[in-house]
Amino acid sequence: MEPASALVDPTVLQALREFRMPDEPDPADEVAQAFVDVMPDRLARLRAAAQRGDMVEVKQLAHQVRGSCAAVGAIAMHAIASDLEAAATPADMPPLVAQLEALFDTTRPLLVSVDHR
Repeated sequence: MEPASALVDPTVLQALREFRMPDEPDPADEVAQAFVDVMPDRLARLRAAAQRGDMVEVKQLAHQVRGSCAAVGAIAMHAIASDLEAAATPADMPPLVAQLEALFDTTRPLLVSVDHR
């Protein structure tokens, strides 16, 4: 298992916290929760596209995933999404998607507990 520091860069969400307004929700919590909410569907769509060998859809979804990962500081997932976006052949895609899914499983608890840090 990767150490937390290799999975999430906490400075990304800390920077979002600086925009918190009194009596308003914490933007870091909102962004982290949105990531956790949308990522399962994106990963499922990514897995299906990779299994079909649809490189165009995989690259589009990988680009979306990469951007979402950057927004929350999910650095390990970001790296794999970048690799997936640059995948050269359809055979390269399923193993990278599997890595992304596994990383999401270990990254999600770190983001869900963001307000406890």
